[in-house]
Amino acid sequence: MKTGLERRVAAVYAARREKAERECSERTREVHASYPEIARFDRAIADTGASMLSATLLPGNEADARIAALASEKGRFVAQRAAFLDERGVEEDFDRPHWVCPICRDTGLVDDDPPTGRHQRCRCHDAILVPMLFERANLGQLDGLTFEKFDPKLFSGQPDPERYQSEASPLENILGIRKACEAFCEAFEEPGTRDLLFVGRPGTGKTFLAGAIAARMLERTRTVLYLSAPSLFEAISNYRTLTASFRPDEDRLEHAAETYDRILESELLIIDDLGTEMPTASRIPELLTVLNTRMGPRHGSARHTIVATNLEAKNIIRDTYDERVLSRLYGGFAIYRFFGEDLRQTQRLRRAPSRPARPRPEGPAAP
Repeated sequence: MKTGLERRVAAVYAARREKAERECSERTREVHASYPEIARFDRAIADTGASMLSATLLPGNEADARIAALASEKGRFVAQRAAFLDERGVEEDFDRPHWVCPICRDTGLVDDDPPTGRHQRCRCHDAILVPMLFERANLGQLDGLTFEKFDPKLFSGQPDPERYQSEASPLENILGIRKACEAFCEAFEEPGTRDLLFVGRPGTGKTFLAGAIAARMLERTRTVLYLSAPSLFEAISNYRTLTASFRPDEDRLEHAAETYDRILESELLIIDDLGTEMPTASRIPELLTVLNTRMGPRHGSARHTIVATNLEAKNIIRDTYDERVLSRLYGGFAIYRFFGEDLRQTQRLRRAPSRPARPRPEGPAAP
């Protein structure tokens, strides 16, 4: 979990508590102004409570007798106050904060084991955190893509070994990949879980399944970052330029440093369209740095990478980058090959209104 996110979550809880306590004070002043009797009851109850505390300092039986008498007196005040509130139609809890989450009283924590003082996050914590994670994930075109929205009807069930170099149909292939992607989500923390390399022509479902994995992991409060390859290298270049500058703009440097840190440390990084970026001398060492860092040891939760590319063949990846990048991708990633028709074209054809048949001319048919 990123410190910046935790600060934002803590700020939400602090704002909720401040608002609840301010509104409580305002309600109490209004009720006391409208009903001075309630204010007198409240003062009497408070004074009796203070007297009970002082009575504990008395010796032996004298303390017990005094505390019992004061408790009885306080009980009468409480009963009279409750009856007065009921007669006037005043809410009994007017002088208590109305928390957004009454379970944790807008602290985000609940007692896990009260005798030891241990706490756990309240269930309301994720309701605040998850939208922030989605906001920071930079999903863009992946936003809204989920396993539940996956439509197998878009894929052909007809095998074409000569065209696809596979005995499986596009439908059989994509269903197998989808199952593997869901298994990846379930096994995210397990040591043997490998990163994912999606290869295949554009429009064959790579980005959709990457987005579905992102949505599933965000729902589980994982930190996710999606970047196209051009955006990834631009962010790295920007960070390098600013850190090398003599007097960089502090805001820009802070933003660039945070982005670079998220590239290296997000629990799930998705690099889409690898191979579409501009070729530069620095991109290979930069990509290797990202891959090596993310594949290295890490304390705490797991860290995984998904790479999607249109560069299908090994030799194309090797020629586009070099043997070191090929080794990282083919040695450290589970590889899934996507094939079939361009789904974007298929969807466009489905959405296009059918044209009415052209009326035939009257009279004899032309020869």
